[in-house]
Amino acid sequence: EELGKVVAETIEKIGLDSVVTVEESQAMGITVEIAEGLKFDKGWLSPFMVTDIERMEAVYEDIPVIIFDKKINSFSDIKPIMDQFVAKKISTLFLIAEDVDESVLKGFAFMKFKGLTSVVAIKTPGIGDMKKFCIEDLCALTGAELWTEQSTEVKLGKAKKVLSKKDSTIIQSAQDIKTWITTLRTRRGMTENKWEIDQYDERIAKLSN
Repeated sequence: EELGKVVAETIEKIGLDSVVTVEESQAMGITVEIAEGLKFDKGWLSPFMVTDIERMEAVYEDIPVIIFDKKINSFSDIKPIMDQFVAKKISTLFLIAEDVDESVLKGFAFMKFKGLTSVVAIKTPGIGDMKKFCIEDLCALTGAELWTEQSTEVKLGKAKKVLSKKDSTIIQSAQDIKTWITTLRTRRGMTENKWEIDQYDERIAKLSN
């Protein structure tokens, strides 16, 4: 009853579209932490990425982030980058791409088995223009720069926490995203296009909640 009351009060504060996660604590009593983050309907691409077998969740904290603008078709496409991460002793990596080929996922599984780098990979959320908008928001959320074929170096971002399930992912930001939300509100005020206004409203709501 006590926990239910706290959850209800939390939802009242942050809105019905938000996500409330209940976790066990070593401390006594019930405490509430409201974290800025983003939830979307894309989850881990392979069960080997799971860290909690019982819940089938991949949970990582303070994890580096890399965002690609295309499908990763072969491990050779990403091997030079992965070699850099291994050399720098980057032990975990959150990867977002348009898609990841099965052969690449097997390469990631091999790296994890060898104790090199554990990769949790998801597809970029959204379709069409919304995919482009999602990439913008994810870059702002994590501080990562979009990796393209023209990129000369990798600028990793960072997430405070990533919780990825089979069909959804929640990213808690390690960045201050208030400035980005203000930017989106400013852009919204500069257009009279109803579709664009709706898209800005949706993005602002998701980032705010």
